[in-house]
Amino acid sequence: LMVIGFGAWGFHASLFAAAWNTTGRSAWTGLPPALVLMFWAFAGVESASIATAVVADPERNVARATYGGVLIAAAIYLCACGLIMGLLPNAALARSTAPFADAVRVLLGPAAAAAVALMACIKAVGSLAGWILLTAETAQAGAGEGLFPRLFAHRRLNLAIAAVLMSL
Repeated sequence: LMVIGFGAWGFHASLFAAAWNTTGRSAWTGLPPALVLMFWAFAGVESASIATAVVADPERNVARATYGGVLIAAAIYLCACGLIMGLLPNAALARSTAPFADAVRVLLGPAAAAAVALMACIKAVGSLAGWILLTAETAQAGAGEGLFPRLFAHRRLNLAIAAVLMSL
């Protein structure tokens, strides 16, 4: 959101145009690999259905959260990534290991870039916690259906096993 909020002031249409299609081929030839990346980015969205056992009114709320989450995330990422393409030269973008932090560095300086990098680390830890909970919930549901060993039916033990395995 920081990139979107401040990015419009530093956006250069010429940088964006130069980064749009660097292959020199038709834009349609880039569509299949772009779609593969897009589908990979949304892999796991189906895991929202795992939480139906612990969500109030899952028929309504899981669908709303899934569709709403995908639409909000897609809008934010499309805007932010488009703005980044107009903030950083294509060569710098290709080398970047942290394009959001690099874009914020251009807009607001190194301290803000460090804050964005820190937020990315915090997000990674939060994602790990989410996957641990999701994995434990999946194993517990499987144990309840007799598809996994009964060991996974015990919530605390199941969470501990998932935490160790996911952390490794």
